Amino acid sequence: MATPGMGEWHRAVLADLPRTSAHIALAIDGFHDDAGGTVTLRPSGAPAIDYAFGPGLWRALRDGLRTLVRIDLASGAELVRSGHDPALEFRSERDLGQLDGAAFDVGRIAVFSAHVMGGCPMGDDPVAGIVQSQDLRHHSVENLHVIDGSVFPTSLGVNPQESIYGLSHLMTTRLIASWT
Repeated sequence: MATPGMGEWHRAVLADLPRTSAHIALAIDGFHDDAGGTVTLRPSGAPAIDYAFGPGLWRALRDGLRTLVRIDLASGAELVRSGHDPALEFRSERDLGQLDGAAFDVGRIAVFSAHVMGGCPMGDDPVAGIVQSQDLRHHSVENLHVIDGSVFPTSLGVNPQESIYGLSHLMTTRLIASWT
């Protein structure tokens, strides 16, 4: 899915899948000089997503890729490919110079979103929040509790697994206490 290219080239890459590993560089948007994305509602009620990539985010992704290539090569990889289309190929650190002139732009390199958070903020004011802070009960949908990363105000910048586990444990404890 994440491998760029099509046709026979893509088939050859996939044939090598048993000897392939993949890594991602996480970058946090919405900080410093980059505003991050916005989600609004169209008149129809459907979401409208506007996600601008600023120069700081592209720099972070380029630096992250450079670091991952170095790590892979130092670990014994014979070939490292980027998510560009067509992919850049690195067989030694001498090949890292390709990154300096490589296109880091929408549609030129694969960009993924991982650990998406926010979108269902907690708050006791139904105008500003979707769920109540005490038990994460939805303000307007009866008996619906939202207990996941969507209640965080924004991305944590790290894998949120343990934070969500902690939130789930806290809410479970509170819900059990309220039902007995």
